[in-house]
Amino acid sequence: MMNYHELTMEEAKDSPAKKKQFLVISVIGIFCIATGLVSAGLFAPVIITEGTFPGGEFMYKSKTKDYATSMALFRESSKLFKVDGLNGMWGDFLFGVFHDDPANVPGGSTRYSVGPIFDKATKEKYQKLLLKRQSKFATWRTSKLPEVPAAISHFPWSNGFFASLIQQKIVLPKLLNHAKDKGVEYPVIVFTCSEQERMCTHYAPLANLEAFTLDKRSPEEYVAFLKEKAEKNENKGFEFATIVKGLKKMLKMDGEL
Repeated sequence: MMNYHELTMEEAKDSPAKKKQFLVISVIGIFCIATGLVSAGLFAPVIITEGTFPGGEFMYKSKTKDYATSMALFRESSKLFKVDGLNGMWGDFLFGVFHDDPANVPGGSTRYSVGPIFDKATKEKYQKLLLKRQSKFATWRTSKLPEVPAAISHFPWSNGFFASLIQQKIVLPKLLNHAKDKGVEYPVIVFTCSEQERMCTHYAPLANLEAFTLDKRSPEEYVAFLKEKAEKNENKGFEFATIVKGLKKMLKMDGEL
């Protein structure tokens, strides 16, 4: 039996049938992308209010990667704490902290932390699980996050790539700029997303920012560190190029002798 490609291999690439097929596939692709972007909140307004970040005991795992990859760590955390699946209750339990402003730090070097924030009731609820899976949490850390005034934004969330992209490119810059307008030079973002409500809540703490650096360099120190590292790499590249140039010159002189 011949397959579709064998049946159409004799057909010219610019035939009407091929053009029609390409047009149909393109329309379907564009429709799917557009639907994904709209459901992820492309045209939703970013409304910022002021309120309070509740704080609590934050048990977290950290990574240094592009912020768009943070949802993978959310999913890993949801499985460990058994809140995964369609009925998983992530909202107001699993939180993420974006430690750096993408305007100051390149995407692959941004730092984030993800994990649950416990209050007294949830800590008691998960005590047995934490003891049972102690080995799996060996690399996790715990820190107390304070209750502080914060700028807050609620934004649609579809739990997909487009949602992560829009949150990073649209929501974060506006919330970071709002915090800067309030006098926070190096703001951080804390957020939680609800599968049931299809909504993410973002907080930009406006006080006690040092508590949100966790075990890391402060955002200001980290920017300086990356700048120094880049300058060292640039100097190494210059030194290597100078050495190569010198060797070439010596070889040329040897050839003349």
